Amino acid sequence: MSQVTALSDQDIKTLNDALDPLVHQLMTIFAAHADKKFERVAYNLVESALKMADRLPPQKKLGALVDGSNKLLPKIQKYVSNDDLAVIVPENLRKPEIADLCDKAGATSLAALLRASFNTVAAPAAVQPQQPVAAPVTAPVKTNTAPVVAAVTPPVATQVSDPETPAAAEIDAEFMATAKGAPGANQTLVDGFQRFRRQFYGDGNDLMTKLVKEGAHSEFFVINCIDSRSGADLVFDGKPGQEYTHSQMAGIVPPFDKNGMEELNATLHYVIDVKKIKHVILMGHSHCGGCAALVDKTDDPYIEPWVDIARDARDRAENKVGTADTDALKRETERQIVVQSLKNLLDYPMVRDAVEAGKITVNGWYFDMANGVLNEYDPESDSFRQLNKIEPPAPISTPQSQTRKEPQQEPVRRRGGMGPR
Repeated sequence: MSQVTALSDQDIKTLNDALDPLVHQLMTIFAAHADKKFERVAYNLVESALKMADRLPPQKKLGALVDGSNKLLPKIQKYVSNDDLAVIVPENLRKPEIADLCDKAGATSLAALLRASFNTVAAPAAVQPQQPVAAPVTAPVKTNTAPVVAAVTPPVATQVSDPETPAAAEIDAEFMATAKGAPGANQTLVDGFQRFRRQFYGDGNDLMTKLVKEGAHSEFFVINCIDSRSGADLVFDGKPGQEYTHSQMAGIVPPFDKNGMEELNATLHYVIDVKKIKHVILMGHSHCGGCAALVDKTDDPYIEPWVDIARDARDRAENKVGTADTDALKRETERQIVVQSLKNLLDYPMVRDAVEAGKITVNGWYFDMANGVLNEYDPESDSFRQLNKIEPPAPISTPQSQTRKEPQQEPVRRRGGMGPR
């Protein structure tokens, strides 16, 4: 957004008028490939953002268009070359000044596409819809099997630098004051940090000092849910440096896509190939809000595309336990999400290669929060087995164990003045 804020009002209007129909045309093309589950997630996320963009102020609308184009083009280019995409660019956008403005706004992929279109014959206007379409349609460009127009080699794209573009992000101080909230709003966390500091800094405890000097090293990497009741550091009674962690809603691991979830790809490569961890744990848990959204078939525009990745897990759970008992269905869906995510995880090349080389182990765990039970998935029996022991409650201390003596009571006398017999 910082690059967008550097533009003049006229530049913002020019880009909004130019990019709005073009980005929606890219959505039309991407829709033809969005039947794949992991592509449908990206499609739905961008579609939701573009729908909201129409109600935003011009500057924020342009930011949404730029962000949408940056997400869309790498996805589309897996199926359609830049040369063939260039034919959809309207004549009025085939201008160096428009491409330069795209660079200034941060839409570098779009800028390259515009430059590739300078020497390309434009597609007929009939195939350039100005509004987004509701259903996937066949794009008027070359796919992997049927070219429509001959590819034209585009000129070499050049990066345009703008000395007025700020190098670092600028934060609106007045808006940030509102975002921060009242003083002390986060005091619970600050107090917790103080307890952490007392435990691991000073007083002869040099654990954090040692970890800072030597770096982080651990044998374990845990992928779990964002739920505050199931954090790895919490449930595994962790100390600093005990495990690497990665959290995402419902602990869902999407199918591998090189250009998909870059954060997870980078994290898995880092912990496996760089930090040389030995054990990967994928942990789901009971009473999961993300799983409940999946079972209840939420229509939330942000949550639905993500949890829908695990739709097959819900379907398998329905086949196992039916739909009459919603709680039972949710518990089984939670377990099936672990199974599906485990299968997806093993398809990531860095995971698969390390497993085949005998460098790491990979396990799927399920934390039953209601009963304090940790279960592990057994692929041979396609079931979960309990890992931990259920310890009996500690005995309640008896009066004999107390050091304080109770005062002596006078014997209860019967009527007539006689003591107890």
